[in-house]
Amino acid sequence: AYWNLVFSIENRKVKLQSLEVAQKLLDENRKRFERGVLGKIDVTQAEAGLASQQEGILTAENMVLDASDRLKRLIDPALLKEETVLSPTEAPKPYEAGLDEKQAVETSMTKALSRRSDYLQILTQIRTQEVTIVKAERDVLPKLDLTGRAALTGIDDSFSGGNEEMRTADFHDLSAGFVLEYALGQSAATGTRNRAQLERRRLELQRMNLENLILVEVREAVRRVKTNEKRIDATRQARVLTEEQFEAEKTRQEQGLSTTFRVLDVQEDLTAARTHEVKALVDYRLSLSAMTRITETLLKKYDILLQEHLPPRHR
Repeated sequence: AYWNLVFSIENRKVKLQSLEVAQKLLDENRKRFERGVLGKIDVTQAEAGLASQQEGILTAENMVLDASDRLKRLIDPALLKEETVLSPTEAPKPYEAGLDEKQAVETSMTKALSRRSDYLQILTQIRTQEVTIVKAERDVLPKLDLTGRAALTGIDDSFSGGNEEMRTADFHDLSAGFVLEYALGQSAATGTRNRAQLERRRLELQRMNLENLILVEVREAVRRVKTNEKRIDATRQARVLTEEQFEAEKTRQEQGLSTTFRVLDVQEDLTAARTHEVKALVDYRLSLSAMTRITETLLKKYDILLQEHLPPRHR
C-alpha cells in the first residue's frame, strides 16, 4: 500500500510535467499561428493534446486519493475520518549494486528457516512427538519393582498385653519380593508410540514440503528483484532516448519539418516512458519487500515491535 501511494504520487508528477509541456506547445503554436507560420490545425491539435493531458491529471489525482485511503486504513482507520495528507518519506531510488542471485537465495533460505513461524511451528510439533515416542518406549519396557514389608505383632488376648508384646518386638514379620510387569500383546503405551511415530513421519513430510515451497518462493522473489533491476536500466535508457527524440521532434516542428500531431505523439511516448521508469523503480522496492516478507524479517528490518492487547484509537 505504501509503494502504491508512492507510485501514484510519482505518476502524478509525470502527468504534471506532460501538462506543462502541452501547455507550452499550445502557447508556442498560438504565437506562430498569429505570425502566420502555422495553420489553425496545429493550434487545434495542441489544444486537443492539452485537454488529453488534463484528463490524465484527473485520473492521476484520483489514483493518489485511492492509494492514500488504502494506506490510511492499514495505518489507522481513524485517519479516514480526517483530512490527513500522507506524505511518503522514502522515494523510489535506483539500486546501488547488482544482486548476486545464488548468494541471495542461500541467505534468504537461511533467514526463512530460522524465522518463519509456520516452519518453526512444524519443528516444535516434531519435537513434541519425539518426546511422546521416548516416553511411550519407556512405558513399553518390562517393569521390575522391589517390594518389602516389616510389621510388629502382638498375640495377647488383651489390648494392653498385645501392646506390650509389640513394644518388646518379640513377634515381628519381615518379607521381601520382586514384582515383574510385562505387557502381553498390544498395550496402551505401544499404541501411543505407534501413533506418535506415524504423526512424526507425517510432520517430517510436511516439513520437507514446506522447505521446498519456501525455496520456490525465495527463488521467485530473488528473480523478481533481479528482473526489476534490469527493468530499471532498460526503462531509464528508453526514457533518455525518448526525451532526445522529443526534443529533436520539437526542433523539426519549429523548422517546419514536422507536425504538431507528430510532436504530441512523441510526447505521449515520453509520458509512457517516464511512467514505465517510475513503475520499474517502485516494483523493485516491492520485490525487495516481498523478499523480507517471505523470510519474515520485515519487522526486524524496520525495528517494529508489536504490542499485544493494544486498544484501538477512537476519534
